[in-house]
Amino acid sequence: MVLISFNLSNGRYPLALGILADMEEMSPSPKRPASVELYTMAINIARKHYCDMHVYPYTYMGNYYYRRCMYKEALSNWAAASQVISRYDLMSLSSLTAHWLLAYDLLSLMVLTSLL
Repeated sequence: MVLISFNLSNGRYPLALGILADMEEMSPSPKRPASVELYTMAINIARKHYCDMHVYPYTYMGNYYYRRCMYKEALSNWAAASQVISRYDLMSLSSLTAHWLLAYDLLSLMVLTSLL
């Protein structure tokens, strides 16, 4: 059993919420929000605090819908992830960081879409 102490009321960690939602999906905890609520919180936090520049909350939610055979919703979230990637300003990032970030995000999306 994994114990995670995370204050959901003022959290600003969309990636941690995505991981927590994945874990809650596998093994729900009492008195915790449902995994789909956690994915939605992660997306909202990414939009509010990070100018919607995190791709992973969308891919996490897309995977969630895919596992439930809700393909339209899954594709919608993966499309939103690709819109986030399209807004990356690679010229303002250092060259190494920019290439790593783009390669990792594109690889994640390719793996996800290959599951279809």
